Amino acid sequence: MKKKIFAAAMTAALFLALSCTKDNENKTPMLPSGYVGTFEVGTESGQPYTMENIKAKYVIIGEKMTVTLEKVSFSPKMPVTIDMTIPSIDAVLSGGTYTLSKASVIPMVGDVEFEKYKISNLTGMVNDGVMNLSMTILGFPVTYKGQGVEP
Repeated sequence: MKKKIFAAAMTAALFLALSCTKDNENKTPMLPSGYVGTFEVGTESGQPYTMENIKAKYVIIGEKMTVTLEKVSFSPKMPVTIDMTIPSIDAVLSGGTYTLSKASVIPMVGDVEFEKYKISNLTGMVNDGVMNLSMTILGFPVTYKGQGVEP
C-alpha cells in the first residue's frame, strides 16, 4: 500500500514539475484588444508635439506584428490626421512580453506606402498592460506610450 501511495505522490510531483517548465514562459499572452495613449513627435524647437488618446491596434502573425496608430498627425500644421500602419515589425516573445524592433520600414496609410515618412530605428515592447514604441521619422524622435484597453 505504501508503494502505491509513494508512486502516486511521485507521479503527481512529476506532473507538477513538467507543467511549470520554461515552455510556459513563451506562451502567447492574453493581450488587450488595443491600447490608448500618447503620441509624441520631436520638433526643431525642442518642444515636442503631443497628441493624447491615440488608439493603437495590432495584428500578430508568427513573429511579426503590424501596428496601426489611429488619427495621428506629425505637426499642428498638418491639415488632417491619418491612420498610420507600421507593417512587419519583428516581435520576439519572452516571458509574456513582445520585444519589437525594425531597422527600417515604410509605413502605410490605407493601402498606400507613405515613403515620405520612412521609419528607422523602431524599438518597443508590448504586453498585457502597455505598448511602448520609439522610432525616428524624418530625423525626429517619435514615441507612443499606451495602456491596454478592452473593446
